[in-house]
Amino acid sequence: MIQIGMNCDPEWLCDTIAWIIAALLALLAIGLVRITLRERRKSSKKYRIKPRNRRANRDNR
Repeated sequence: MIQIGMNCDPEWLCDTIAWIIAALLALLAIGLVRITLRERRKSSKKYRIKPRNRRANRDNR
């Protein structure tokens, strides 16, 4: 593991903290990818004009 500044006395505690930090970083990366993909889909959406309802047009004549 990576030691930053101090020795880790109970090794299981440091391993647990390292796993928690790794999980948080993984969740952060997944969240950023999801947000990026969602924004890309929004910006690349092509807007179509819906075809008019033919039945409604017949009734208006």
